[in-house]
Amino acid sequence: MGLRRALFVVLGEDDEHLNFAWHWLRRKGVDPRKIRKVAPPAGAGCGSQHVREKFPGEVESLRRLANVRATALIALTDADVMSVAARRASVTERAKPAAMEPIAILIPKREIETWVHHLLGSTPVANEETKFGPKTADDVRDAAHRLADSDAEVAAGLPSLADAIRELVLLKE
Repeated sequence: MGLRRALFVVLGEDDEHLNFAWHWLRRKGVDPRKIRKVAPPAGAGCGSQHVREKFPGEVESLRRLANVRATALIALTDADVMSVAARRASVTERAKPAAMEPIAILIPKREIETWVHHLLGSTPVANEETKFGPKTADDVRDAAHRLADSDAEVAAGLPSLADAIRELVLLKE
């Protein structure tokens, strides 16, 4: 599936997640009219719960549209203090993606700010155990662009970012 031809559904915990994916897609040449964000309701509940609850319905929609239109799903949720594998299991519990489905599940270990901090080359060096402070919308955009413009080496030292790069590569195939 070509990135530029597909319709993308982006499911995320909050604006930082949604904007990170949106800016990555835009940098890859995706028309903004082909990106649909599924945002959590304002001020209601836990962001990771929103992703877990909406994911099965979005997977079902993707499967229904598979023969009609090239559609892909990007889901973002923080691992927080869980392992990436445990968070992935909680997201896919009610809907298991098939091997070749255009679904990328991006799970920053700890939080999305870890990736932003790392991709911007901030000091101290980012790790997946430290909680980093909030970043600006410009920081999120710049980090997403850096990821879009880089290869796998940009993930050095952050296994969750390396996992995300592998997931995103599947969308291009």
